[in-house]
Parts: sequence; C-alpha cells; structure tokens
Amino acid sequence: PHIARLLDGGQLDDGRLWFAMELIEGARIDAHVHASNPTVAARIGLLRQVIDAVACAHQRLLLHRDIKPANVLIDADGSAKLLDFGIAALAGERHAAAAYTPGWASPEQIAGDEIGPASDQFQLGLLLNALLQAPAPADASAGVPTSAAGEVWIDMSAARCAELRAIVARATAHDPQHRYGSVQELDADLGRCLAARPVSAVGSSLGYTLRCAIRRHPLIAAASAATTLAIVVLVAGFSWRLAQERDLARAQAERASREASNAAAVARFLEDDLLALA
Repeated sequence: PHIARLLDGGQLDDGRLWFAMELIEGARIDAHVHASNPTVAARIGLLRQVIDAVACAHQRLLLHRDIKPANVLIDADGSAKLLDFGIAALAGERHAAAAYTPGWASPEQIAGDEIGPASDQFQLGLLLNALLQAPAPADASAGVPTSAAGEVWIDMSAARCAELRAIVARATAHDPQHRYGSVQELDADLGRCLAARPVSAVGSSLGYTLRCAIRRHPLIAAASAATTLAIVVLVAGFSWRLAQERDLARAQAERASREASNAAAVARFLEDDLLALA
C-alpha cells in the first residue's frame, strides 16, 4: 500500500519506452513534516511506512537505489507513497546502470561496487536524519544532507535523541557489514525506540536497560522508589530507636554501677573506720 502503483506501460513507435503510474496528490515527505511539524513519533511513523515499502521490494529481490525525499510523497490521507523505481535493479544484477543521486547515494554506489539491500538501508538512514532536522534556512532548499550526525534536530528528550542518532549512525555506517542485517531490523529498532525499550544500536548494558524500564513505566518506577524510600526511612527510624534504647540502657547500667560503688565505699567506711574505732 505504500508503493505507487504501476498502471500501464509500453513502447512508442520511435522505440522509446513509457509507463504510467497512479497520480499521487501530495507533498514531498520532507516538505510535509516541515509544514505540519508533527511529533517525533509521527515522523518516525512515516519513515516506517517507507521502510515497509522497501522491505516489500527487497522480498522480491528488487533494490530501489534512489530513496530520497523527492521520491516519497504524502497523500491526502497522510500515507507515505514510495515512487520512482527508475533506476531500480534486481539484487545481484551486475550490469545495472551506475546511476545515483549525489548526496543520497551509499558509499558502495559511489565506488561502483556491488549493490545490495544495505544500500537502500543507507538511504533510509539519511531520510530519517532529514525528517528529524529542524527547518532549514531559506537558502538551504537543495535537499542534500551534509551529514547524518551533525545536523540540528527538532526538540526531543536527550535519551530519545541519543537513541535515534545511534540508529542513524548504524544505518548509515560506511561499511555495509556494520549496518543492520536488513531494513526490517532497522524498523524493529525504531519500534523499540518508540516503545522506550532498549535499542540494539545503543547496546544492552544494565544501566541503559534500567533507564528504559523507568521511561516505559514511570508510575511503577515512582511507586517503587517511594516504597524503597519508605522502607529506608522505617529501617533508619527503627535503628535510631534501638540506638537510643541501647544508649539509655548503657547510661542506666553505668549509673547503677556508680551507685553500687558508692554503696560499697560507704559500707567499707562504716565497717573499717567507724566500727573499728568503736
């Protein structure tokens, strides 16, 4: 549903090929987000629709090779449509045209190496970066990203920003082997980010896992913290009470010892001094 449909095609009398696709009345995906200013979750949701379309093509061994904002439109229903498979090629096709869009091509495209699904994933990572950017100045309308890590993004929490930057960095790694194993894995990590679950691109340390759990269940975390604090206060109060009672008992014992010593001294005085003299 997120791929523009091919309606018909053929060949003209002069030998030129033609094809007709459904008309998508909508704006480019980057223009759409800049105009409507949706939430981070909504922007990621649009990208996941594009990923769904790319995954469908990959399942049929078809590589798009030209994923960029100009080739993704948002229709009147707010649904993303991937179009322009003009330079698409079958996976493993050695004689595919070496065509690409500057600024959006993967390193292997630029180098003329064999292209695989990881190349489309690289472009999806650039598209994610573009969707999260703050509106650009008026003179920066070429639509070519300068980098995937140094852009100014829209306001979001520091934790989510760190996770999304890690996702972009992994999807756009220079070495295809360092990217996600498939675009479905990229989509799964985005889903974990939205659900406040540990993102594989960040890691799985105990501290990070606990922070994710707190973000996912803040009320439970707050209740647990309050309960823990109450227990600590109760234990501290009980310990203080025991210490007070122990100190009181020690003081009473010392006073009793002093009184006993005084009584013994008086008895010795009476017995050894007064009675002896008498």
